[in-house]
Amino acid sequence: MKKTSIILCVSVSAFCLGVASSGFAQMPPPGQTAPQPAPTMPPAPGGHDHARAPKGQDKDKSKGDRHFVMEATHGGMKEVAAGRAALERSTSEDVKQFAQRIVDDHTKANDELKALASSKNITIPDESKGLHHPTPPNWESLKGVAFDRVFMADQVRAHEKTIALFERQAKSGADAELKSWAEKTLPALREHLKMARDVRTKVNGPTN
Repeated sequence: MKKTSIILCVSVSAFCLGVASSGFAQMPPPGQTAPQPAPTMPPAPGGHDHARAPKGQDKDKSKGDRHFVMEATHGGMKEVAAGRAALERSTSEDVKQFAQRIVDDHTKANDELKALASSKNITIPDESKGLHHPTPPNWESLKGVAFDRVFMADQVRAHEKTIALFERQAKSGADAELKSWAEKTLPALREHLKMARDVRTKVNGPTN
């Protein structure tokens, strides 16, 4: 009988030790709380961090602004040179009035863009480079009606191209000031294009 009691006590003790090792041994001492696991932050929507723009994106935008400044400056200087040439070579009052408007408006726009570019540390082309060869290059051999027709056809093409350039900048430019300036300048350019088309029709004469 004593032998049976001893075996039973040993079995109970082994059972209690097993329970303690499996769970109760992990309980904290009295007065302390069990450590909690660190919270897991949910991933950002789409699984990506959108706080920063991809590398190179800002550089690409800045490059686009600089391209606009260079193209607009070069085009503006050529317009002034072309207008001055027309004032000397044209025999049409309509052409001369248009040419004077081009010289005045583009000189003002060139000065504004030059100041804006300087404030952003953008170096613009030397003005003299835009004055050597007005477009097209054979103007020196043209005068009178022949000159007027070539000049006005060129003005239509030039303003169509310039308007497209300014519209892109006004819509997609990265720099807020350059974007605003392009948008502000567009109405005058569109008026130039309308005038150019009207004067071109006059100097070309009847088509039939």
